[in-house]
Amino acid sequence: MEAPPPSESKESEKPPSSPVFLPYAGYFEREQFSPVLVSLAALFVLLFLYQIGGAIFTIALAGVESLTAPTGHEGAMRAAQVLSQIVFLAIPTLILVSLHTGRKPFSAISMEFLAWRATPSIHTLLYSSLAIVVMSPFLSYVGDLQLVIMNDALGWGDAIRPLYAQYKALLERLTLVRTPLEFVAVVGVVVLTPAICEELLFRGYVQRNFQRAMPSRRAVVVVGVLFGLYHLNPAQVIPLILLGVYLSYLRASSGSLLVPIVAHFANNFFSVLGLIAIRHKEQLGISDELAKRLQSDEPDIASPEAIGAMLISLLVTAGLLWLYRRSVAASSP
Repeated sequence: MEAPPPSESKESEKPPSSPVFLPYAGYFEREQFSPVLVSLAALFVLLFLYQIGGAIFTIALAGVESLTAPTGHEGAMRAAQVLSQIVFLAIPTLILVSLHTGRKPFSAISMEFLAWRATPSIHTLLYSSLAIVVMSPFLSYVGDLQLVIMNDALGWGDAIRPLYAQYKALLERLTLVRTPLEFVAVVGVVVLTPAICEELLFRGYVQRNFQRAMPSRRAVVVVGVLFGLYHLNPAQVIPLILLGVYLSYLRASSGSLLVPIVAHFANNFFSVLGLIAIRHKEQLGISDELAKRLQSDEPDIASPEAIGAMLISLLVTAGLLWLYRRSVAASSP
């Protein structure tokens, strides 16, 4: 019997290997590191660097007093936020992808790893973004329900309230708008930059690796949970997890990173618009009663208005998701 050619012989001697490691030739793939463990380690390290580095950037640009001052230094703080997101989230993500693909960060294969090259239809982008906007009353209700449970059932109110107040105060400073130019700056800092940088890390890199190692549905849930926990906001952790699961679902179902980026942008944009509208209620003709209801820190889960808004939000979101799924199916080859 004739011996097989050397190339075939070598191939036959290779031990069975999971397809998880086959498509790419970077360092992590050659060493056959677990995609899940690599992603979890990256999240831990980047979270630490982001928190420490963000504080350093803020102090360098705005001074130590900006960390405790109630107002002032907003421009420098916004610059620090943008730098922190780019330096400690976006750039490390692109480097990590290269360590998997073995190619440059913006090469075709690296962009494919992130699902950046996949182009969704306009209808897919529209329905997914509208859904995340109309989902807001439902998420707000879930957040109020979480606060009631944490305050009344678990007795954690005293521990959580200061953290929530600190987070809210920082957000109010970052979204302070006095001129049209400042509005553009706020949109760039609080809306656009997180939508791109956070989605690159979570839906681009982490979810890609998780989907290589486990069923897609499980990856969607796990990455969504990690996204919610990553924000270090215990008062809103459940709504953030649900939001993360939804964004992960968009990435998995559409096959495109652009879909969760645009949806994330829409969510942030309308949240910022709401904050600005409340702050300028007189100019916009918003009544004091409505403004008080919208910005109240007291959870409301029992009033007919809150329950009705939550149910309507769920129904409209379900309808938009049905349209979204149809648009994805229609654009699939």
